[in-house]
Amino acid sequence: MPEDVPVALFIFNRPDLTKLTIEQLSKSKPPLLYVFADGPRNKDEEVLCNSAIEIAKSLSWECDVHLKAESSNKGMVHQIKNGLDFVFSKHEAVLFMQDDQLLSPSSYSFVTELITKYKDDERIGHINLSNFNPSFTKNYSSSYFFSSHIKVWGFATWRRMWHSYNIEMPEWSQIDQNGLLRKFCSRRNERIGIKKMFDLHCNNNDPWTWDYQWVFNCWYRNTLAITPTRNLCIDIGFERDDSSHNTGKNPFNNPIETINFPLIHPENTQRDKRFDKCLSKIITPSVVEKIMGKLNRRLKLKL
Repeated sequence: MPEDVPVALFIFNRPDLTKLTIEQLSKSKPPLLYVFADGPRNKDEEVLCNSAIEIAKSLSWECDVHLKAESSNKGMVHQIKNGLDFVFSKHEAVLFMQDDQLLSPSSYSFVTELITKYKDDERIGHINLSNFNPSFTKNYSSSYFFSSHIKVWGFATWRRMWHSYNIEMPEWSQIDQNGLLRKFCSRRNERIGIKKMFDLHCNNNDPWTWDYQWVFNCWYRNTLAITPTRNLCIDIGFERDDSSHNTGKNPFNNPIETINFPLIHPENTQRDKRFDKCLSKIITPSVVEKIMGKLNRRLKLKL
C-alpha cells in the first residue's frame, strides 16, 4: 500500500487566510500535514505570526501534524526551499500549498491517485491543481490532461523532480534557450517574458521568488504537468496590502469545483497543445488583442 502523501502548508502573518485555508482543507482530511511558519520581521508581526500558528495547530480532524516555526524571518524563497527539502528527505511525494490557496475537496484524492500512477513516469514532473481556463476543458471526457503550463497555486510533485531543483538554475546559461522556450511557450510575448525571468534568476544568489526556477526545472527535464479538467484550487491572496506578489484583482478567479471518481484517465500521455495555445493567449495577449479586449468590454458595458 502506498504511503500517505503529506501536505506541506506554508504560512506567515495572515491568520485570517490561514483560517480559511485550514477550514477548506478539513473537507479533504489529509492524514499528514507539515506546517512551515516563517518568523516575524518585526515586533508588530509577532502576534499575527503566533495567531496563524495556533490556527494551523488546531485542526478539526484527526491528523498527524508536524510544525516547524522559525523564530526570525527567513523570507518566502528560503522558507519554501528549505521546507520542501525537509519533507522530501522523508517522503517520496508532497502536495504543496500556501496560506492563501483554497483546495477543492477533491484535491487530495486526485493527487494521491495520480502520485502513485505516475510515480516512475519521467515524462510527468508536476501535478497542477489549478486550471486557469476550465471553460476550455469542461467537456473533456477525461478527468485530466497534460500541459506545458506549470502552475504553483496548489500542486504536487515527486522527490525525483525536487532533487534536481536548483534555485540558481545555472543550466539556463548553458543550453539552447530559444529552443527550450519555443518548445514549451506557444507565443512570442510569452517567450520574451519568461526569458526575462529566467535571465534574472540564473546564478542569482539572492532571488525574490522560487517558482520560475521550478518551471525551468520541469521544462529542462522535458516534463509535462497533469492538469485537472476542473479547477481544484483558487488563490484568495489578491487585493490585500500584505500580499508579496499578488497585486490587483485575481486574473484567474475561477471557482473551485469537484471532480468525479473514479478518475477517467486520458488515452495517451501527449501534451494538449490546443489548451496550451489558448491559455498562453489569455496570459500574454498581444497589443492588438489587448485593445480588442478593451473595446469588447466597453461595448458590453454600453449594451
